[in-house]
Amino acid sequence: MRITPSTTGRSRRLGAVVSALALIAGPAACARQDTHRRTVAVGAIDQSARAMLPPQITARGTLIIATDPTFAPDEFTQPDGSIGGMEVDLIRAVTAKLGLTASLTPTPFHTILAGVQQGKFDLGVSSMTDTTRREELGDFITYFQAGPMLIVRTGNPLDLFPDDESLCGHRVAAQQGTIEVDPVLSSRSAQCLTDGLPAITTVVVATVGDALKALLSGRADATLQDTPIAAYQTTHSDGQLQTAGDPIDPAPYGFALPKEDDALDSAMLTATQDVIDDGEYTTILKRWGLTNGAITTATLDGAIN
Repeated sequence: MRITPSTTGRSRRLGAVVSALALIAGPAACARQDTHRRTVAVGAIDQSARAMLPPQITARGTLIIATDPTFAPDEFTQPDGSIGGMEVDLIRAVTAKLGLTASLTPTPFHTILAGVQQGKFDLGVSSMTDTTRREELGDFITYFQAGPMLIVRTGNPLDLFPDDESLCGHRVAAQQGTIEVDPVLSSRSAQCLTDGLPAITTVVVATVGDALKALLSGRADATLQDTPIAAYQTTHSDGQLQTAGDPIDPAPYGFALPKEDDALDSAMLTATQDVIDDGEYTTILKRWGLTNGAITTATLDGAIN
């Protein structure tokens, strides 16, 4: 039996952002970019987008960004101590469109959205899936698509897969605060119980590295990680790990912004679309081997579940 989490209705707030951008047509739930909008050259500042910024950010000249640098190849600490990765390259390109620089602050994943809410950071960039639940706490500008993938020991000795009952009664490691813990594993575990099978034991850990250690040490039978991270970790596992099955319910990643900050929403949406339109987006994804997750239209609050 295939287990699929239920989805919820979607609610979209575009309001002043629609007026400010004049870019979004049709229903708010499927916001689209105007195909006739001019393209701003790679590396050039989009003065119209910059003019939308909150004055305090323009005056400061930087965007203060929270990120958990444990999600290679999206964001990770490089040998020289700096933070690099696909999303780091992307957010730097977006901030350059606004005439700003990106100031990255290493932050535990499960605290990022709260930190943005509280004004500690201007935004969060950390392989964060845009969900309807998270949209209750913040706004999201979508820029990529990914889905959780199951990682197991090479050869899949326990014959585990993400979309059937094989995970029932097994231990699956996942990082605190991620969709892998809730709703993915929580909903599948509930379905196991409904079907009279043992629940899934979710081994909640602090980082991706801890999840992999749990799997390799035998404290977990599998782990769930987003597609870019799963591909990277299995490729760099010295043949010890592999993925099993297909990604679960692929959904958009989003830059996390304060709730209903229309000025910042407008500027970030425009600048993100600029980077997609001018081709730098494709260049960045090719650099990291992640073109399978490419999208063509940045969206405000584009959660699909």
